[in-house]
Amino acid sequence: MESLSRLLVCVALVFASASILSASDSPLLSAPKVSPPTKVVPVADHPDLLVGLRKVGEFLGGGTYSSQLTLTQRLVRLLTPTPTTTYYRIQNDSQGLPALPYSLFAVSGSKSDLRFGIAYFDTLGGNITADVARGVHVLNIATGAETSLRQRVSRKSSAATYALLRVGAKNVATLKKDVAGVLLQRP
Repeated sequence: MESLSRLLVCVALVFASASILSASDSPLLSAPKVSPPTKVVPVADHPDLLVGLRKVGEFLGGGTYSSQLTLTQRLVRLLTPTPTTTYYRIQNDSQGLPALPYSLFAVSGSKSDLRFGIAYFDTLGGNITADVARGVHVLNIATGAETSLRQRVSRKSSAATYALLRVGAKNVATLKKDVAGVLLQRP
């Protein structure tokens, strides 16, 4: 009898000191926890529009992403009787990994009016004015690459004293935008 009572005391001590397991604590008793499927969304590529006086050299607006024309994205040029040419670079600035291998950018620009005639040309010299003025000129630019275009402005009226001309680029998929421009003013 004494051995039976000792056995019962030992069993009672074992159960008293042991913690109670729930089904969620035991990997054998619980069902595996399934996390919701994660959707990998590629990080959108931003257009980065730069503006310069010459085809090569210093350009303004690099790394400034804004749909509103700021001072850092704008050149000031003197208005002359001869046509003025301004150069633009459109860069595909990747925003981390995984980046898409390319992006489609729609380019738009200021249109001709009674004061100024505005024409746009691609890198090969092709006239793209109609498409840029309507905002339907689409460029396929690889991630981390760039392309360029030029804008030629001629005065139609001697009364014209200034013009703020904008060129914009918008990612077709994400609708992220950037602008650059030139302020033409009479000396």
